[in-house]
Amino acid sequence: MQQYSSFIAQGLNPEKAEQFGVYPKSVEKLNESVVFMADASDRDVLVVSGKNPGFQGEEKDGVLVAELTHENAKVLRSLFPYTAPKRC
Repeated sequence: MQQYSSFIAQGLNPEKAEQFGVYPKSVEKLNESVVFMADASDRDVLVVSGKNPGFQGEEKDGVLVAELTHENAKVLRSLFPYTAPKRC
C-alpha cells in the first residue's frame, strides 16, 4: 500500500505525486476534503482525505481508500460533473 497520507502531508506536490502512486492530474480539493486517484499496485482506487463527501471505502492510515465502483462513480460525478461521460 502506498503512503497516501505522506503525499498529503508533503503538500500535495504534483512533482512528487507519482512517487506515492498518485495520478497528479486527479488531485482535487473540495471544501474540507482532498480527493484523488491512485495506483494501488493491482488496481486503481480513489483516496479521500478529510471529510468524506459520501464515498464507500475502507479507512487506512488516516485516509479513506475507495474502490472504483458504480456507487462511488455516482458520488464522484455529483461532486465533479466534468467526470461524467458525455455524448458526442
